[in-house]
Amino acid sequence: MELSRDDLMTILVNILANVFFKDSECRYQLASRVCQMLNTGGKKDFSIIGKTDLEIQPDKNLGRQYYEEDCELIKKGGEKQYISEMVFPSGTYYYRIQKVAVRDNTNAIIGIVGIISDMTTEITLQKKLELLSITDKMTGVYNRTCYELFLANTINVHNLPMAIISIDFDHLKAVNDTYGHAKGDEYLKYGVSAIENNMPKGSSLYRVGGDEFVLAVKLCGAEKAGHIIQEIQTSVSSFKIGDFCASISLGMAIITDANQSIEEAVKEADSMMYKNKVENHRSRA
Repeated sequence: MELSRDDLMTILVNILANVFFKDSECRYQLASRVCQMLNTGGKKDFSIIGKTDLEIQPDKNLGRQYYEEDCELIKKGGEKQYISEMVFPSGTYYYRIQKVAVRDNTNAIIGIVGIISDMTTEITLQKKLELLSITDKMTGVYNRTCYELFLANTINVHNLPMAIISIDFDHLKAVNDTYGHAKGDEYLKYGVSAIENNMPKGSSLYRVGGDEFVLAVKLCGAEKAGHIIQEIQTSVSSFKIGDFCASISLGMAIITDANQSIEEAVKEADSMMYKNKVENHRSRA
């Protein structure tokens, strides 16, 4: 039995998958209901047939990207596939887009056939697993593994000067011994929250040990770093666990040359931090 165009249209429209065919002018000519609903944001009274992605996509930049890809396939042939991120009022979704140029029996390109697969569950899970692999479970900041990758990085000259701030929480052992580890965890979480509230956008905070952290601040010289340290200390000192007033000791080093070692800068910041820690203990004695 030879199927008519109407038969093919009926079959394609009812396929329970996101499939489409675009003509040589990149206009949708055939599309499943699933495809039409995705591309119109679920509008049942709007058809994508006869339109390009420039006309139907709510995200104009995404629409232009798809259209330009289609034009290239129509011109050169071949295929293209990738993961695309789409943002809707209901949330962010991820789709695998696969497109291939279609040729007739004279080898002329007559359009593009494609399929779009929902990868949201898989991509979301992957992102969560990736985040867990670099995140400290208790505090939510970057963990030791991520910190070691940071140390191994080459410094980007566009991030200079960069401040490296070494941070050590005072009294954590005493809090743990006196009130238990749950209170010690509360102590750390509050302190981390105070640090995050006072660190500039684009900064990175790493937990490198039990009560030791390193803060990296891009485009930050000594004067700015000094203000950040003061703000953090003031914020942390407003918290109290039993008889212990929260406090931290800090030290800093400034990287001004891309050839400098991040690890050496951390050692310099650590040295200043431990010196300040000793002085803080003496002043409280």
